[in-house]
Amino acid sequence: MVTRRFCTVQNGLIAAIVMACVWGVSLPAETDALHRVTLQLPWHHQFQFAGYYAAQKLGYYRDVGLDVDIRPGKVGDASMDRVIRSNSEFGVGSAEIVAARLEGAPLVVVAPIFQHSALAIVSIDGSGIKSIRDVENHKIMIEAQAAELFAYLSRAGVDPEKVEILPHTHSLNPLLNGQASALSAYISDEPFGLLERGIAYTVHLPREVGIDFYGDTLFTQEAFLLREPQIVEAMRDASLRGWEYALAHPEEIVDLILTDYSRDQSRSHLLFEARETRDLIQPDRIPLGTSDPARWRHMAEVFREAGFIVDGPIDLTGLSMDDPVYHGITAWFQGIDPRVLRLVLVAGAFVVFAVVLHRARRRRGSGAS
Repeated sequence: MVTRRFCTVQNGLIAAIVMACVWGVSLPAETDALHRVTLQLPWHHQFQFAGYYAAQKLGYYRDVGLDVDIRPGKVGDASMDRVIRSNSEFGVGSAEIVAARLEGAPLVVVAPIFQHSALAIVSIDGSGIKSIRDVENHKIMIEAQAAELFAYLSRAGVDPEKVEILPHTHSLNPLLNGQASALSAYISDEPFGLLERGIAYTVHLPREVGIDFYGDTLFTQEAFLLREPQIVEAMRDASLRGWEYALAHPEEIVDLILTDYSRDQSRSHLLFEARETRDLIQPDRIPLGTSDPARWRHMAEVFREAGFIVDGPIDLTGLSMDDPVYHGITAWFQGIDPRVLRLVLVAGAFVVFAVVLHRARRRRGSGAS
């Protein structure tokens, strides 16, 4: 009985060792197989996401072992929700990331791209709105994912009871036909339609009252970062490299967008967007992807001031992938050659086999005596 049981254990472990060795030898090298991930955009294809298109076209993602599926967004389908539900590994979001994190959503900032938010309120001449306080007694359209603008109105002292907020139609028509006196807009996008029509307008920026948020930000889910730190690091590096190229070659990337992604906007519109986007990213002053904990805290404090998050201590631990809380996890994986990892796994299997074999022999000896 003991001998038979020992033989069964021995044979099973030998089979396991063989399988481990075969698995270790047959694992593809790092460059043999690409990791497929999804990047969920918050809006339609346009220059706002130029760096990701450049990274895709120039093979930067492939160079780091990634096959990235870049998916356009649509109204009512928030990129944050898709990442939280694990429908996408990565997303592009804005200030709502920090508010969601403080409310328990497992989101982690990978890299802020826009050093300043593009969100603003735009009014046209003749609307009676010359300063942000003038929106009182007017109708304004504000999109759903724009808590930053509501915080702006609050800090500016606008009485919410005196403003009628309309749902955003994502069109300039209500502004042009007088249905709305002002609307929320990306300063890199909607103003072009007014310029094209020769209509004078005013941009009201949250920065006027000291609200200076990060804009478009690459983010992921915490569980994915913990499970695949190398992939997240690779995604960040390749994306920043793509943005560096896109900002240096805007006309080339505009042509790429028109050829491979979307013709919804004209070339002149995309070039306008490229110029405005550069101003928001400020690559000549600030290194791409710079993430300042003080800026994130500022954003959280503004949201708390406006009542978007509960009162109490602001704990931003784990908000950014650069947070020390992740260093012990990610540092172990970074720089490990896959071949070394395979050898470690196979060696570990042999160690386990030796320990179990030794114990089985001891049991066999005690049983015989």
